Amino acid sequence: MIKTLFTTMGLVASIFALTMCSGTSERKINAQMETIPVDSALDLLPNDGYAEELKPYSEELSRTMDEVIGYAPHGLKAYQPESPLSNWTADVLREAAIDYIGAPADIGVVNMGGLRCEIPAGDVTLRKMYELMPFDNQLTIVWLTGADLDSLCQGFAAYGGQGVSGLTFCISASRAHNICVQGQPLDPLATYSVAANDYLVAGNDGMESLTRHTKRVDTGMTIRDIYIKAVKQTTANGTDLMAELEGRLTFCAE
Repeated sequence: MIKTLFTTMGLVASIFALTMCSGTSERKINAQMETIPVDSALDLLPNDGYAEELKPYSEELSRTMDEVIGYAPHGLKAYQPESPLSNWTADVLREAAIDYIGAPADIGVVNMGGLRCEIPAGDVTLRKMYELMPFDNQLTIVWLTGADLDSLCQGFAAYGGQGVSGLTFCISASRAHNICVQGQPLDPLATYSVAANDYLVAGNDGMESLTRHTKRVDTGMTIRDIYIKAVKQTTANGTDLMAELEGRLTFCAE
């Protein structure tokens, strides 16, 4: 504190001395401040030099993002209660969980809101995988009791359907009925492994039931990278990217 005070006093004294030596008894300093909003209006003021500097990097990024990693003979879209895209993504997460833990994973779950675009028919590019999953959410595996899994399914039914793998039920009056895991009726006393992402495991998108897990494993693998790997593996196997409706989630008569 004392050192700072002496330093400040010395600075003031120096400025005063310089002012006296200049023969000027008064100095005026004017300052102005302006707030410039960063919005679309700035698009009308392009900086050609800056754009030219960025051009090599932009072109390199485009070459990387436009790399073709697979082929889809039919477009994969997302819709409720079940869709080709939600089936494929949920299957991919469940299979990734199996590879990670080296043991069966009962269920895969994706939220419909997390599927940000469809995969159109034709070449599948790396860019499309980034558009499908623009977030860095990671694969997380949790274990739920049958009772909590039933609660999760009831939430799915009330929402109108989410993406699932290894799980089937029908929806009537916003309730899930005839819930089966791997083809077997859900056992409230059993424990089931669920592959999802860390955002959902935190209870977001109405999936509070996932927070009541008895065990949790964070893989550190991003969902996007898992999708990319799955598409590339499909191509390496000499097959196309395909998914169909299988009756996982259906509407049933009341």
